[in-house]
Amino acid sequence: MDTPVGRLGLAVCYDIRLPALFMQLLDQGMEVLALPAAFTAGTGKAHWEILLRARAIESLCYVTAAAQGGRHENGRESWGTACW
Repeated sequence: MDTPVGRLGLAVCYDIRLPALFMQLLDQGMEVLALPAAFTAGTGKAHWEILLRARAIESLCYVTAAAQGGRHENGRESWGTACW
């Protein structure tokens, strides 16, 4: 999708673990990546920032990402942070 800041590529949550997807988006002209996610607190703490940095470095694109945060009725706790 073309935007005033560049061509936007969209991926969600688990997609961050699929580098080939980001190479496909790059081949389609992606300049900025948007990635909403809902990582759990444990997984987010261990993986969120490092995976975002890896995808940004591999694709040489800007990355903006937001992760759902909070405690849920079923006891699950979401990581809840943003990177850009």
